[in-house]
Amino acid sequence: MAQKTVDKTAVKKPAAKQAAAKAPAAKKPAPKQAAIKTPAAKKSSDRKTPAGRPAAKASAAKKPAAKQAAVKTPAAKKPPDRKTPAGRPAAKAPAAKKPAAKVAAVKTPAARKPTAAKKAVAKKPSDKKTPAGRSAAKTPAAKKPSDKTVQKGSPKKRAVPKTAAARVKRSGAAETLRVQKTVDAPAFTMKLTKEEAGILAGEKGEVMARVMKTLVMYGETFGAEKMVPVTGAAGHLVTSFGLSVMKPLYALMDTLIRAGVFSSQKFTVDPRPLDINVPVSLAQKIFFGIMYSKQAAYEEQLRRLGLVNDEGFTCTCYMGEVGNIPQKGDVLSWAESSAVVYANSVLGARCNRNSGIIELFGSIAGRVPCFGLLTDEGRRAAWIIEVRTKQKPEAQLLGSAVGMKVMEEVPFIRGLDQWIGRDLNRNTEAGRAAADYLKDMGAAAASNGAVGLYHVENLTPEAKALGSRLILKKAPVYVIDDAELERVKRSYPCIWKDPAAEPRLCFVGCPHLSLDQLKAWTDRVLSGLERTGRRKLSPVTVFTAAPAVLKEFRKLPEAAKLQKAGAVVSDICPLMYMNNPLCGKMPVITNSNKLRTYTSSRYYTDDEIIAVITGSAAGEVEK
Repeated sequence: MAQKTVDKTAVKKPAAKQAAAKAPAAKKPAPKQAAIKTPAAKKSSDRKTPAGRPAAKASAAKKPAAKQAAVKTPAAKKPPDRKTPAGRPAAKAPAAKKPAAKVAAVKTPAARKPTAAKKAVAKKPSDKKTPAGRSAAKTPAAKKPSDKTVQKGSPKKRAVPKTAAARVKRSGAAETLRVQKTVDAPAFTMKLTKEEAGILAGEKGEVMARVMKTLVMYGETFGAEKMVPVTGAAGHLVTSFGLSVMKPLYALMDTLIRAGVFSSQKFTVDPRPLDINVPVSLAQKIFFGIMYSKQAAYEEQLRRLGLVNDEGFTCTCYMGEVGNIPQKGDVLSWAESSAVVYANSVLGARCNRNSGIIELFGSIAGRVPCFGLLTDEGRRAAWIIEVRTKQKPEAQLLGSAVGMKVMEEVPFIRGLDQWIGRDLNRNTEAGRAAADYLKDMGAAAASNGAVGLYHVENLTPEAKALGSRLILKKAPVYVIDDAELERVKRSYPCIWKDPAAEPRLCFVGCPHLSLDQLKAWTDRVLSGLERTGRRKLSPVTVFTAAPAVLKEFRKLPEAAKLQKAGAVVSDICPLMYMNNPLCGKMPVITNSNKLRTYTSSRYYTDDEIIAVITGSAAGEVEK
């Protein structure tokens, strides 16, 4: 009966309080002796002989009680002797004031482990029936959430209906969006509106709460203090390829679709990875079939989530023929680097260099964290670039030089307007030519560096409006002349197995070409073939553009002429083509510094490309 009374007390009070309550009842120095000799009571020599107990008391009197209790406490985890008198004093050891508190302190961390760990501890004999075991199990660990993903110190919990949690678990949701029994509202510092806080708390469903939580965590990582609405007419996704290994992505898409969580705006997406018109060997074709085996299924997921149409596959969604053209000041949720830098710089929209999926979540939630290039301060120039060339610099080469110098910072470019003009109106030929130049320059700066925005004096929207006020104080100056461009070009490594190999394929159009560029390339190709007396291009040359642009190009006489010359026009993504290891081993040339950066292809200027594919001598190439 005495043992049962001790058990009830241990259940109702924490270990520390029990010690405080029992301490006065013990005689001096009896509590100290009991605490000191708790482990000794477990020895076989102390169980049945009377000599065992006096020996324990004698040794206890010789040493300080507090220190011994602290050292010997862990031994209390061993099974006590239930039948002998020596066993019961061992169970009462925590009654001492200070030692009991230390026992609780030692036990508490173990009890704070996740649920699975606590179950394992509960199997130990000392945790089942002894007061000390139950006290350790009942420590504040029971108040901690078992979900590791929830931030510590979470002040609030919102219960999720069991039916909803069970329904999501039955659906096989993706790991990143799997719903727990509770949806916690972590102690974020970001200031959220009432609507945003409600979404985060689960008012629009568990999956939508996870989407919002991801965006908030993303924003806080970069110091965002608030969210801002996405105001662009359409979104754009960077992930357009159905790689067979991306199972988590497809599971995520299925989770969003089942939960009815669709994009709040229609979206375009980057180019497809395959096109039957682009030549491949039998081995390459087989490998492509394995590589992109999920392409059809993934495109169906994109349609259900909000893909604008089947012609929406391009990295140049801002072309007039495609129609996804942001307006000045629009806030976007995009990730494709060449599209982001064009929208920010040429169109005056506002968008950070987001990652894939983050840009989809922003479109779904209709809001994004406000930091970086969404702020006025984040759009100021940290570098001054002075262009001092004696001729119009190659766009892809100039962009490469700028990107490798400034990396992710914003440059203010002076002296370029003398070569490309001061008009960006796509309704005029000069304006379209300048915009196309900046398209290619920006793509190189974004890939060879990490530029998300640049200003061109007297040309781009913000540079025209604010001028040198955009430049930060003490911004360093980088001078680019012809010699510097040549130095940059010579720095590119050739990673072909045989650097002297003859090219087997040529890609022109990364990012995708405009309609004007397609026509200009056709004229240059035909002129080059006429000079050399050739009828066909060699090697096979692929010109890439958006499906909607190619649709318009095929209506023109230039399309038939280019095709007759042996060229291939395609809406493929050259980068996705080169990702096939069998294609990556081929000697491929390109005029794209982006493609050169991400693949084994070799960069040639536009003039050099014409010389190679038409057989013209470099000195005879028309410029």
